[in-house]
Amino acid sequence: MTTDVLLKTPENINLIWKHTSDDFRGITGGTKTVLYNKNGGTVLGSIEGMPSDVFAKQLKYAKWKEVCFQRDKKLKPIYKTFGLEPMFTGTNQWRGDFKTVLEIFKAQKGEDIAKRVGDAIRDAYVPFPDGPDSDGVQLLDGVSEVTKPGRGMLEIVIQRPTKKVVRVFECTRDALQEMYKQAISNPYVLQYQIL
Repeated sequence: MTTDVLLKTPENINLIWKHTSDDFRGITGGTKTVLYNKNGGTVLGSIEGMPSDVFAKQLKYAKWKEVCFQRDKKLKPIYKTFGLEPMFTGTNQWRGDFKTVLEIFKAQKGEDIAKRVGDAIRDAYVPFPDGPDSDGVQLLDGVSEVTKPGRGMLEIVIQRPTKKVVRVFECTRDALQEMYKQAISNPYVLQYQIL
């Protein structure tokens, strides 16, 4: 099976479609089409028909945007609770990673509020596109989080402020070593094992 077939799944095609601006997408004959760069020019074509390198680049961007969407969906109620909702409607610049979000809260509301916000974010489990998620886990290339454990996968037990959770990661051989190192040094990880 080629990498092309593995990448060009209906889920990935729909994700690229979802995160392409309305101005740059359409439907032609029932097929989802987007504008993309090819050989120095702009082409309107089916997502599935994109060259592999263009598809991979578009998919990477779409996945990043999806993490931003999931982050904002979980952060907005927390911001509202702690009185920083007006900041939520502004720039995205300082929402790329957990550390920066906490620094902003600390600067605006003080250290006590920043600690409470940090606990709320960790309990809600908020992913961040530019850094480790709120559990302190950075997904590397060659790693995907799965819901069903299997042989050779990394399983970690995370302590959040009010509960323990189990997370499982499927990794390439090189990525598994790096994820294992992350687990060892993560202060929120209570237990880790390769299944």
